[in-house]
Amino acid sequence: MLTVLAAGGVQTELLGDGCTVFRSDEEKRIVNAIRAVFTKSDHVYCARHITDNVSRHLSDSGVDASAK
Repeated sequence: MLTVLAAGGVQTELLGDGCTVFRSDEEKRIVNAIRAVFTKSDHVYCARHITDNVSRHLSDSGVDASAK
């Protein structure tokens, strides 16, 4: 399977051979769409988004998440 996506005039070929890796946050709709369309690709979660999500959750729960 070969899909060509155009963004700003740049074309990227995505091969459905298991070598394509997508990175996103934990948005279920995005994850499900990637799995449905690119069945042989891999998906990983973005570390920055996970860190931001954890920090936001801790802050919303009243925990000081500013200490590193």
